[in-house]
Amino acid sequence: QAAAWWDRKADRREGRDLVQVLGTLHEAVDPSRLEEAWQRVVARHPGLRTVIRSEDVPEPVQEVRGGVEVGLKFEDWSDRPEASREALLEQWLQSDRLRGFDLDRPPLLRVTLFRFSECEFRLVLTYHRMLLDAISVATVIHEVLDDRVGDRTPGDASAVLFCRSPPPDRTPDVAAEQAYWRSHLRGVFGTPTSLGIDQTPETIPGTPRAWGEHAITLSADVGRCLGNLAAKNGASLETLFRGAWALLLHRYNGEPDVVFGVRSPTGGGSPKEPSREPVGNRTNTLPLRIRIDESGSVEQWIRKMGIDEASVRPFEGTSLPRIRRWSEVEAGTPLFQSLLVLEGPSLNARLRSLGDSWLTREFRVLARSGCPVTIHCHPESEPALRIVYEKGRIDDSASARMLGHFARLLRGIAEAPESPVGALPLLSDAELEQLESWNDTRAEVPQVRVTDLIEAQVARTPDRIAIAYGGSAWTFRELDRRSNRIARYLQRQGLCPGARVGLLMEPSLEMVAGLLGILKGGAAYVPLDPELPEQRLEFMMRDARLALLVTQQRLRTILRPRWPTPVFLDSVWQSIEAEDDQSLPWPGTADPDAYVIYTSGSTGQPKGVCVPHSALVNLLRAMRERPGLGEADVLLGIATISFDIAGLELFLPLITGARLDLLDRRIATDARALAESIAEIQPTVMQATPSLWRMLLESGWEGDPNLKIICGGEALSRDLANRLLARCGSVWNGYGPTETTIYSTMHRVENGTGPVPIGRPIANTRIYVLDSKLRALPQGVAGELVIGGAGVARGYLGRPDLTAEKFIPNPLAGGEGRLYRTGDLARHVAEGSLEYLGRTDDQVKIRGFRVELGEIEFALSRHPSVRQSVVLARHDGRIARRLVAYVVVDRSRKL
Repeated sequence: QAAAWWDRKADRREGRDLVQVLGTLHEAVDPSRLEEAWQRVVARHPGLRTVIRSEDVPEPVQEVRGGVEVGLKFEDWSDRPEASREALLEQWLQSDRLRGFDLDRPPLLRVTLFRFSECEFRLVLTYHRMLLDAISVATVIHEVLDDRVGDRTPGDASAVLFCRSPPPDRTPDVAAEQAYWRSHLRGVFGTPTSLGIDQTPETIPGTPRAWGEHAITLSADVGRCLGNLAAKNGASLETLFRGAWALLLHRYNGEPDVVFGVRSPTGGGSPKEPSREPVGNRTNTLPLRIRIDESGSVEQWIRKMGIDEASVRPFEGTSLPRIRRWSEVEAGTPLFQSLLVLEGPSLNARLRSLGDSWLTREFRVLARSGCPVTIHCHPESEPALRIVYEKGRIDDSASARMLGHFARLLRGIAEAPESPVGALPLLSDAELEQLESWNDTRAEVPQVRVTDLIEAQVARTPDRIAIAYGGSAWTFRELDRRSNRIARYLQRQGLCPGARVGLLMEPSLEMVAGLLGILKGGAAYVPLDPELPEQRLEFMMRDARLALLVTQQRLRTILRPRWPTPVFLDSVWQSIEAEDDQSLPWPGTADPDAYVIYTSGSTGQPKGVCVPHSALVNLLRAMRERPGLGEADVLLGIATISFDIAGLELFLPLITGARLDLLDRRIATDARALAESIAEIQPTVMQATPSLWRMLLESGWEGDPNLKIICGGEALSRDLANRLLARCGSVWNGYGPTETTIYSTMHRVENGTGPVPIGRPIANTRIYVLDSKLRALPQGVAGELVIGGAGVARGYLGRPDLTAEKFIPNPLAGGEGRLYRTGDLARHVAEGSLEYLGRTDDQVKIRGFRVELGEIEFALSRHPSVRQSVVLARHDGRIARRLVAYVVVDRSRKL
């Protein structure tokens, strides 16, 4: 593999093919004698004098040199402050790693001795990985420090302890190797198997990568059970460790087919006879592919893995670069991101087993692979596990949890081998309790309707301005009385409790009064945007089986005779004024639907979401407290009524005594006009999508330090959040699908870097991150966001099949109520906050509106001239995200 070692320039530069052994010696050490011992050992073992020669040869080759001088470096730190020595040593080790080696200049090792005191020394052996494997490095250290250096024969205790079985004597069959590895990796292409918790490293070019590590020791009982289980099922202990790691990757990333690296001795198993071979490196790194079947038992899976691994043994000597060339993975893309190394007893355990002075000596191996994560397994009587990870890619707490989950899976395998693979536990009891604590959002909510809350506020502030539009304004008393009259008028038109009434109106004072009149009449309103296409409006009216259509005279031109009976509020106002303006007794059931709002549908048809009063009341009371709204506030309402966040703008001021200023749609969609209105009205609270906030900033809007901003409907980018924070009083990022009533989480944004969280659940809301089998996932691991609690809607109107698919019983232990499957990807981050990661399907958000790309493709496919279509959401950084459709035209037909 000489060519492969030479070609890995990045590994040499960053010290990834460099190993450091740090020894602590509690004894007096003579530096000159130690140097002589090292020189004798290097002279004895040709492998320690190996280099890679690249000049005057067709390709790099290994070559053993003679007369190689080691040259021990000695530093006396005994006069340094005792408290600072370890920190200084850590800095020195980091610097030493960056030195690397020139592969054509011997020796590819160096030795440094540090004196801490008269009887305390630190010995550092730094070498290139190709020189020594775990057994050989133990042999070399023993030979150097043993009093009998130079007199050792290949039959003494140390030889038996550190020997290995010789590698099988075989000539590689390149054609057979190629056929096997091509078959083994067929279908593996694109990005390597995800770790599930990694992130894009934020590094400065030219700076070294930082590394960390954690360790766990399993009990002797677990080690014994694993050994017995492997023997019973004709597999090796290594097979069980590999299987547990494969299962962890599967549970972290959801992929049933995982690939990771394994490093094993090419020489085979445990020795029975002393070996006379010189020291060297007889390990090889290979890609291992394991397919996960969760339905069978653990024992069945172990037997299957044992058979699969037996098939690789004839080809385990194949070099990784050659395997890499035979795979379908694009050049420059790694085959794997994690490496599992079964190392046998640790270096410290091997040397301490010699007894005598070795019992006081401590040795630690510091090594870095080219992978973001390397798992070292020492299957001793009490198996030891160690994770080495790249900081910046994986944080300290996430890597510690990962190692803990690996250990938990191994314990599960040992304790319940007869159970299904999918039943093996991943999370600890403490983690499950933590997830539940993050969902402890219980708060008292009165069993009332939203109109009850509004009427209570009317009683508190009857003469305060409630709503303004276009230069006109109504007090809370005026709005209440007008809506009472409208309710009675609609009842005279045949409105019955529980009915659904279409609200097809442009922003106005009458629109709000009409909406409240529908609710007070015991019905649910169905918001209809006049800008929508005729076919979509007609579908929603027909699907909702509207009893009435409340609208305005200026929209008469878009109405159709087949649509429900229209009630033109502006035309019948004289009749409405004749109605009683006092409060109405509640005519319906205790908790009817407040509204039915339509969302995009993947099958080409919109679906109506039925939101009860209780869900809306819970949302409003939670938002009143956080982000907060009070009587001194002015909220600027800009959302179209068919956008669910309009419910917050319309109702929250009416239950808190704040003032609602509505804007005309033409102003709300014109950034410059909107900026002028903000300056004129001077609102204290405004809600908009990130797209609209960005448009405002691009138009030159300078912000307002008294303005509280709420972002919703789309993902909020970090750069936009920081720009808004520099111009306004506070920024809040909200998240929630229509099916869980506008907002389910809320987060106050702070200046910083990295993704903007969507926050924690609001009052009486429970949020879980689950895998495809609806199992809870640990912090940091991405899964589907699933929401429960008071905000969950009743379901989809007239769609019991779709309702059953998306609104599911709580599958978690002790879980209550229903959960809504959002189809959004998210993960828990610090303190239970959530980070939004995208979608599990092709649904997108455009200016806050939820759009199923499949719905548009379905509509395009209905055109006789379109043979095939695909729709994408594009964003080029200069303009807002937009939809782009690509079509294949049937040229035999006219467009």
